[in-house]
Amino acid sequence: MVKETAPRRFVEVQHDTNRPITPYSKLEEHLSAVEQQLGVLKGSGQEALTLLGHCDAAVVLFQQLGSQDASLAAITARWQTIQEILQQKKELFLAEVGPRQLRSQRAKLQPPPERWWWYIDDLVAAEKRRRRRKILTILSLVFLALGALIYASWRYQANLDPKVVARQQHEDAAQSAWENGNWAQAKAELDTVGTLAPGDPLVKLQRGVLSDRLGDHQEAEQLYRQAAVAMDPEEFLWQRGLFYLQTGQIKAAQKDAKTALQRDEQSAESHFLAGQVYEAVGDYVQADREYDRCSQLADAQGKTRLMALARIRRAYMLQYHPPISPKTPVPKTTP
Repeated sequence: MVKETAPRRFVEVQHDTNRPITPYSKLEEHLSAVEQQLGVLKGSGQEALTLLGHCDAAVVLFQQLGSQDASLAAITARWQTIQEILQQKKELFLAEVGPRQLRSQRAKLQPPPERWWWYIDDLVAAEKRRRRRKILTILSLVFLALGALIYASWRYQANLDPKVVARQQHEDAAQSAWENGNWAQAKAELDTVGTLAPGDPLVKLQRGVLSDRLGDHQEAEQLYRQAAVAMDPEEFLWQRGLFYLQTGQIKAAQKDAKTALQRDEQSAESHFLAGQVYEAVGDYVQADREYDRCSQLADAQGKTRLMALARIRRAYMLQYHPPISPKTPVPKTTP
């Protein structure tokens, strides 16, 4: 009996046969592979080591392209964003691969120190040492600093605008209630923030979305009109759409995404919102298309962080919800 094995999470770089293979196209494919792997890092085990090979290949290709005249600004920014994300996920990467396996592979390849991803175990260990030293330093100084801290706090509170303190307190309370789905409490806290900061359009937008959620549509429309005056029309739509999604108002979010794309089909943010809407209702085929479109537009517009976010979100979604085969009829789902 043949033992079944789990499908591999990571795939080899696939070259687009419709365009010539150049160092630049190879570089794009390796960076796409890294982005995909970062999106499915959790649970990948030692397969995550292939990510480092793609990083090595990217370095070599950057060196080859360095003598050419073509501008590398956009793809260099993309590479920097990828490295930042890998830095943020270095402890997860190390937990998946295992320090011993990483050291063993490093000993075989002998990579130079500038390829820092091969030394993630050393970086994690150094960071832990820094944390321990910082904690010990704080503990050793806390009693000496306590008197000065109390005095400084008293002076600060005496001179600080009470409205600033109150706004922060109510915003924190609103955020907590929002995250816990306590819409009435979140609305009450944001109403108070609105009296302390009457000119903030995002606060008005959030209050309007919560009014809609609570059934007070008349107040919602009034707040939307006030917020729209101070915001770019496309930003107003996709930002409200995201707030709608966060509060479970899927149909309203779909309407804003559709309207935003009708106003500007080239808006990367609006395509990201559309991807979020389709993902929320389980239409993963259309969500995949919207995330891909967002990534392309964000790349062309120099929005490297949004591009990386869309690519990683897409990879994460495809890991758990692979799209239906084109041969299978796709149900027409209306968010």
